[in-house]
Amino acid sequence: MLNRTTRLVVMVAALAASLLFGMSAAAGTGSFTDPSDDAKGAPDITGVSIASDATGMVQVSVTAPGLEAIDGAQEPEIDLYFNTDKNGSTGSPAGNEYDLYYWRTADDWGWDLDKWNGTKYAEVPMSQTLLFSRSGDTLTWWFSSKTDIVTSGFYFYAASGIFDASNNEIAEDDGPDDGIWTFDVSSAVIAPAIGKPLAVPARPVHGKLFSVSFPVTRTDTGQQLQGGTLNVTTTIGGKVVAKNASLSNATAHVAVQVPARAQGKTLVVKVTVTANGKTATRIVPYVIR
Repeated sequence: MLNRTTRLVVMVAALAASLLFGMSAAAGTGSFTDPSDDAKGAPDITGVSIASDATGMVQVSVTAPGLEAIDGAQEPEIDLYFNTDKNGSTGSPAGNEYDLYYWRTADDWGWDLDKWNGTKYAEVPMSQTLLFSRSGDTLTWWFSSKTDIVTSGFYFYAASGIFDASNNEIAEDDGPDDGIWTFDVSSAVIAPAIGKPLAVPARPVHGKLFSVSFPVTRTDTGQQLQGGTLNVTTTIGGKVVAKNASLSNATAHVAVQVPARAQGKTLVVKVTVTANGKTATRIVPYVIR
């Protein structure tokens, strides 16, 4: 009969013996199944689904039929263990860096995220991106793979158990029964996008300074683009004219001193931003007053 601590040690041998038998998923989404009716009274883990987006947010759901029907006096618990570097020789004795778990007692329930600190699991501070919801026998967590469970891909498995008054485990279920599962987080393709220009004045005037700015954002999130390089070409009547141009605070700035004799001609501003090997270009014509 095992308690919570010794059960972790037993799992080490099981994982080492069956590492190659796990299922994997394509980057960004995954659905994993485990046989039903094999829990012997513990929460019966039958499925885990995971999805991630380009920002690195991960949603993981565990379905365990019978979870909520179990007497709280048996303290049902479900754990998700993450080997975030896919290296069994680092982290806990089982090779894991994080434990995401749910528990319930006769008069209380809760969830938490623990991180292996070299000698034991220690609680991770809560954050705005670390979230949980419960619907019947399905538990769902959200976390950031950038700041909460830091990883680009991981091995993982689920474990459930119920316990007696002396904290000894009396039944358990593992998902998968043999081996581990593998998941890779979506990789963000950070490309630039150039927004609608803001011109001052609204139209260029001959003999006057004309300024125009373009917001530069990320195509994956719509947030401001950090970094990047700027290339600007300005022409009047098809001839290149001098300009001042800069890219700062996610904004491309262009200033042109319009010649006094340019009235009626067309000023064309061509702005190109390059970031992470991706390029965006915007061309805007203005008739000079």
